[in-house]
Amino acid sequence: MIKKVQLLEGDGPDADHSYVDSIAYELRDTYRAVARAFQAEAERFGVSMGMWMFLRALRVQDGLTQKELTNSAGLMQPGTSAALKQMERLGLVRQEEDKDDRRKVRIYLTPKSRRLLRQLVPISSKVRTQATSDFTKKEVILLINLLGRIKANIAGAPKPRLKRQTARKA
Repeated sequence: MIKKVQLLEGDGPDADHSYVDSIAYELRDTYRAVARAFQAEAERFGVSMGMWMFLRALRVQDGLTQKELTNSAGLMQPGTSAALKQMERLGLVRQEEDKDDRRKVRIYLTPKSRRLLRQLVPISSKVRTQATSDFTKKEVILLINLLGRIKANIAGAPKPRLKRQTARKA
């Protein structure tokens, strides 16, 4: 079902919107739909969505540190160690001490994961094509640019300060 949202007269950034109409909700819901479509195809290879994100990031730049990989994959740090250990057990990544800084460990793809990527990348392309099947090329570019602007706006936004509660005198 396609939901159409309209701005009403007097509607603006301060207007009260329902949760369902929020941008964050739509982004999350869309991501989940795309992830489910990918996962349905990729599960036969035993690859979770999180693993895919790491493999994809390492495909772009192999030999990242755990922190760099987490940032590049756009995931949160807490689950990274467990996911990497599982991927190492499956023979999808190998970890090596950094030559210049022994405190760092670099993560690399293995021949097995490179073969796996040759099967996963077409699945990703198929899902992306399906998701944008009725978009023009200009619309796809516009969407990517608008999403990039949202990320930049959020990244550049000042962090809210927590208000301290003070005891009121009666």
